Amino acid sequence: MKKKFDFKILSRLRKKQSFTIKQLAKEAGLSYSSVAGIERNKIIPNLDTLCRISNVLGMKVSELVNLAETNQLSLMPKPESLKLNGLITYRFLLEDMEFIFAYAPVALLSDKKFYTHPNFMCFVYVVHGLLKIVLDDKEQMINQGELFSFNAGLPHYFEANHKDTQVIIIRKHQCNKN
Repeated sequence: MKKKFDFKILSRLRKKQSFTIKQLAKEAGLSYSSVAGIERNKIIPNLDTLCRISNVLGMKVSELVNLAETNQLSLMPKPESLKLNGLITYRFLLEDMEFIFAYAPVALLSDKKFYTHPNFMCFVYVVHGLLKIVLDDKEQMINQGELFSFNAGLPHYFEANHKDTQVIIIRKHQCNKN
């Protein structure tokens, strides 16, 4: 699949620093039509052109390319649906994290099965209801509207203590800093 880049972001970056197209082009040693064409995605810039533009904007080429790459809207694949300790979950797998929406149609006790996710941080937000997290044999109640975070490498499980409990869980991969 060919990678798409949206260099319309260049217009926002340029305006943020109060440059006109003409000023940016002059500072970068490029023509007006080149910069205008890149901003309209009519011209695909080469590495030398990106270097010149990023230098004038005071950023790394990789930052400019990353912004142009992430300026795209992406439709994610349909979520994986699982039943987990009585919670019905929909899980989206992203690059370095998982986004999980979970709900319990009825108040329920879990099977008390502990889970561990080494090298992940877990963020739990209760949208509706009440959730009990048992973390390494310590219980924590999380009320509607509260956010709780913990090291997901520790043994844990969840229990929905309210009918129609709805929870958003984000598990983010932690990089080892060696």
